[in-house]
Amino acid sequence: MPEIPIDLTPRKRDDGKLDLIAKDDAGAEYVARTCETGSFTAQDAEGLAFADRERVTPNDLVKNVVAVQEKEKADRESAYEDELMAAAGPVVHGALHSFWGMGYGRGTALKRDGGFHKGRWVFDKDGRISPVFDT
Repeated sequence: MPEIPIDLTPRKRDDGKLDLIAKDDAGAEYVARTCETGSFTAQDAEGLAFADRERVTPNDLVKNVVAVQEKEKADRESAYEDELMAAAGPVVHGALHSFWGMGYGRGTALKRDGGFHKGRWVFDKDGRISPVFDT
């Protein structure tokens, strides 16, 4: 467990979180960081170092903020894509296996719905060919 910096004073809140209190240049108190747990963790120390105005230049701070936001955006997009793929998988699987090797005509529907029937092809008076199924 990392040590709390000496210029910060820990103060417990009613909801169990820990506030790290610092003083600005005028001597007024402000909350430098609110720890999500009741103790100071390595993640909290990293967050404080990330925004320390004595060690980090403004350009580095902006670069770090942009990098964190881009990483979070990429993670959200990846999670969303995974959700879409998981939802689409059964639909695509069902569609591929339902229609594989089947036609789309009336004969296919009769064969699928009513069992296998003997049928033949005949020409009508206009010269078009059509199936006739003997039931």
